[in-house]
Amino acid sequence: MLLIVIDTFRADHMGCYGYPRNTTPHLDSLADEGIVYSRMQSQSSWTLPAVASILTGLPPRLHMAGKRNDIYYGLDPELPYLPRTMSQHGYRTAAFLNVVYLNSGFGFHQGFEHFDCEGLVKDLGIRKAGETVDDCLEWMDTLKDGDRFFILMHLYDPHLPYDPPPPYDTLFTSPAYQGEYDSDWGSSGQLVAVNIGEVVPEEEDVINLINLYDGELAYTDTQAARLLSELRKRGYGGNTLVMVTADHGEEFFDHGGMEHGHTLYQELLNVPLVVSGPGISRDEVSELPVCQLDVLPMVHNACGFQLPDPVEDYQGRPPPRNRFVPSSGLLWSVEPMAGGVLNSLKVIWLAESDTALCFDLSSDPYEQSPIEVNQQLLQRVMDYWALPPRGEPRPIEYEETIDPILEDLGYVR
Repeated sequence: MLLIVIDTFRADHMGCYGYPRNTTPHLDSLADEGIVYSRMQSQSSWTLPAVASILTGLPPRLHMAGKRNDIYYGLDPELPYLPRTMSQHGYRTAAFLNVVYLNSGFGFHQGFEHFDCEGLVKDLGIRKAGETVDDCLEWMDTLKDGDRFFILMHLYDPHLPYDPPPPYDTLFTSPAYQGEYDSDWGSSGQLVAVNIGEVVPEEEDVINLINLYDGELAYTDTQAARLLSELRKRGYGGNTLVMVTADHGEEFFDHGGMEHGHTLYQELLNVPLVVSGPGISRDEVSELPVCQLDVLPMVHNACGFQLPDPVEDYQGRPPPRNRFVPSSGLLWSVEPMAGGVLNSLKVIWLAESDTALCFDLSSDPYEQSPIEVNQQLLQRVMDYWALPPRGEPRPIEYEETIDPILEDLGYVR
């Protein structure tokens, strides 16, 4: 089983989700061999709580991994955890991760025979997708005939700063652009200045960043394709379940800001989910309302494991069409907020000011025209916010080590 989580990957920049640019031709081909879930929702708009939801099957208000009151919290080891389950069922397990939030200090190492989280090394450089795939293939050389495996791969490249390698750095950009919003842009100070309105980029600046971002996606697509090709060459192509998804999306002034972690709009929550492999339908587009909570039970079902008990009414077996999908867990914002989608309606609720926005995603998918707040949906969002946590995540107490890294990435402001 191969689970690829591509960082900062919004669904509407992927070809099989209707994007007109040819950013992801190889992943689109994978989609032709499996199922594309058109209504896939992230449970958060930044990496730590989102990946925690993928691997525990719990929403952020239950697993509580994230950041609160300027304190980071990792995973409670007592919670259900997909890699640990795979290991207990005899799978060889390996992780190849590329951000500090997914390291062993935050508890993501549980259940992995081989755990490789570089975070930031090499003079504060991020390991590129090609290097990550190389390291994964080296580990796969240790597999013996009959070994079953679970690989978790996190590819960081589409995250700011958008710095795709040649020729992807010029694949979509215009040589006429001479502004400062290039592959070096995206420091903490620059993002703060933009997001508080102190600096307002021109339209051509935002377009150039989008062009570079799309170049990162195109590069990442080729490296994911290389890994899938190697799976086939090594004889695993016909019996390997492959899932490709994202932790969260990215904002390009869709709602007045840049990057992620600060709102719960769809450009940050609507992410891809493509599933292919044995027993999976081919060339299917599913409109079921799925989310990150479904990855764990999907894998359990595909591998023949006993399904875990559903979490309240947030998980379905399979997901019903009238399902409520919650979201929460921000990195920074004016105040805490939670959201929920039910059918085509969506509510975003600001907890401290007790104010809410409501949108009809069927007629307004980009959330530009608020409608009268649906009180029943608002109540469900508030009920979700009031849930007692399932675990007791411990605070991460080495800020003196990670703060310089996070500041360089723009996470400490």
